[in-house]
Amino acid sequence: MTDREVLEMFMNYDLSSAKDIFDKFMTLDNAQYYEYKDRPSCVYVPGTRPDRVLLVAHADTVFYLQGEHRIIHDKAQDIYRSGEPGEGIGADDRAGCAILWLLKDSGHSLLVTNDEESGSLGSNDIRNFHKKLFEEINGHSYILEFDRRHGSDYKVYDIPVTEEFKKFIEDNTGYSEADKNSSTDIRVLCKKICGANLSVGYYNEHRHEEYLVFSEWKNTLDTARKMLDPEQKKFNIQPADKVLDIKSQLKNVFYDTATFCHEEPVLSEAVRFGLAHTEVYKAKDYPALPVNPEKACVVELRKNEHLRQQCVFTVKLLIKK
Repeated sequence: MTDREVLEMFMNYDLSSAKDIFDKFMTLDNAQYYEYKDRPSCVYVPGTRPDRVLLVAHADTVFYLQGEHRIIHDKAQDIYRSGEPGEGIGADDRAGCAILWLLKDSGHSLLVTNDEESGSLGSNDIRNFHKKLFEEINGHSYILEFDRRHGSDYKVYDIPVTEEFKKFIEDNTGYSEADKNSSTDIRVLCKKICGANLSVGYYNEHRHEEYLVFSEWKNTLDTARKMLDPEQKKFNIQPADKVLDIKSQLKNVFYDTATFCHEEPVLSEAVRFGLAHTEVYKAKDYPALPVNPEKACVVELRKNEHLRQQCVFTVKLLIKK
């Protein structure tokens, strides 16, 4: 199949579920399926190279359309847009999944996550409940995610990456760093190693006006092919003392951010965390936080109502070293 045919195949999968995407990647040799409490978390395909990079995309979309759906290819502009009223094309992030599929023979590892749109629940499952996989992920050279709008930028968010890593990304892609707003899976996955999220050519994500520019998607694919071919350097995140200088200017603490679904067991002694919003959110509303309450206090709590009507808490913690 051509690159274009693979892209079209992935964008035509059922938008309402990650199942088709997971099933496709599970056909690969050594593919591993992970779930938590019957909720699909991810499919992981370990790479074979000693200098392997982890390549990430998410299989879920924000749309509910089941089965086949009509995607219009505007050949004059070479863009893809939806032919279904009120529905987008799910290029966020089926475009990224197509890139991973086309890089499946690169020798690098593949990670296809679920529920990124619901607060990166699949990645949080990995971090909190699939510890061996989480440690294996952080043994890679670095992480590349393919889940960014536009055609020529990248984001590292608040991950304490090194300036050397950012220069490496810019020199190899020609892309510019965007702002640090929003979030995606690498913010959860990057504990020890650097990571970047690259543009894959989609615009107006999460809306029925969503469209994808083929030339921009193809450029990121070809750029990834070229940059992933040579021997890869390992990029660890900045040491904790440098993170302190940049993020907090405080002694003996660093920031960590995590997202938890309301399905998790309730922490009965939530007040021990010094929750600033206790008067708004009662203790029973708080998910369990996998940290020692004597070594952490919550400095920010945000309750999000997601499109899929799932209640997701994003908690920023100060963790004592």
